[in-house]
Amino acid sequence: MSKEMTLEDCAESAKVEPRAAPKKRSPWLEVWQRLKRNKMAMLGLYILTIVVFAAVFAGFIADYETMVVAQNLGDRLQGPSFQYWLGTDEFGRDIFARLIHGARVSLLVGVLSVGISVVGQT
Repeated sequence: MSKEMTLEDCAESAKVEPRAAPKKRSPWLEVWQRLKRNKMAMLGLYILTIVVFAAVFAGFIADYETMVVAQNLGDRLQGPSFQYWLGTDEFGRDIFARLIHGARVSLLVGVLSVGISVVGQT
């Protein structure tokens, strides 16, 4: 008793259940996934994070008036030490303190210039 397949039987057996549409990933998630795979990009991100953190909290890390502006000729041209992480310049000013306070200004200029260009484009 062989049963012959009819056209309807073939159509029923060929029916495929619809698959669920793949989840739409956000562009930010895709960028983050690609960034995590690149070790040098992650190193750059860590360094950038440290610089931004130091610039934001520069006022707490090093006092502007005493370590950046004030001259201390007794401590001039000191090498790196626990007190002066990057040493001092020819006027006795802490180079690390000057660096992080300068990063604050540089980041502010960068953010403002990008903001102005974004607003100017719309």
